[in-house]
This record gives sequence, structure tokens and C-alpha cells, in this order.
Amino acid sequence: MHPWGYSDQIIVAGSYFASVPAAIRLYGIGLRFIGVLKTATKEYPMGWLSHVVLPEGKGDRRGLTTVDMATATRLLAFVWCDRDRRYFITTCSNIQDDKAINRNQWRQVDRTANAAPVRVQITIRQPRASEIYYAGCSAIDRHVDPGFPFSLTPMSFALRVTNSP
Repeated sequence: MHPWGYSDQIIVAGSYFASVPAAIRLYGIGLRFIGVLKTATKEYPMGWLSHVVLPEGKGDRRGLTTVDMATATRLLAFVWCDRDRRYFITTCSNIQDDKAINRNQWRQVDRTANAAPVRVQITIRQPRASEIYYAGCSAIDRHVDPGFPFSLTPMSFALRVTNSP
């Protein structure tokens, strides 16, 4: 991972590369990690997170933390609801509110028959870790651009190295 090892940079990984062992291994070489996970991921508390109630719907989140005893790596596993549930693993962030997402959507506000839909703005609370993830993953598949502020990894199709927050 030269030149990034022990640089405290954040690795953002798509679901193909994201896993608990990857997070622990990268932490061991001085890199931080945020990744989104699919449902079939070993060592991830998917059973609990997939069934936890998110009463607020969009913008709600729940998480679990643990420390790997062999490496002292602190891991945060969490679920966040945007349009659907998204599952994350991180060694470097939290689920406190960060930048909100604003969307304009058509809604049936008036419940009378044949009433026209109305365009409304909805605000979805976003946790800090997912904001970092989505800011970094937008550059996955991006070609090397000298004017771009971040360095791309050799495997830029799946991983992204970003500046620390």
C-alpha cells in the first residue's frame, strides 16, 4: 500500500471489496476504512442490523461497535435508511448527524379523489460516516485527473483513497 501506508488516509470501498477483515487489515497498516456491505458478509452483525426497527424511516440509523481483541481495531457497523437500508463498516467515523440530503419529490398531499400531486422538498438526515463514503465513492471509476484533489488508488474501480476529514 505504499505510499499510503501509515498515512491515516481513508479507504472507501465498494461492496465488492468491503469486509470486516479488510477493515481490520487496513487499520493494521495505518489506514482508515469505510465500506458499504452486501447481505452475505462474514463477521458482520447483519442478523441484528437487518431486523432492527428504524421508526423514523428515512434518515434513521442504528449501529454497533466492537473492538477486535487481536489488533485493538475499533469497528462500527451500522445501518442507515435512505431510500433503502444501507449497511456500512468503518474504523474511522461515527453515525452523528452530518450534512442533510434534500430531495424534491412528487407527493399526494391532497387525499381527495383525482387530486393532483404536489412537488415537496424532503430532508433526510445523513450520518457522518455515510457522507464521507458517498463523497469518496463518487470518484470510483473516475479516470486520473491531475486537477482532482485526491489521489486515486491503483484499483480505482473499487477503492478510493481520500483525504482525512
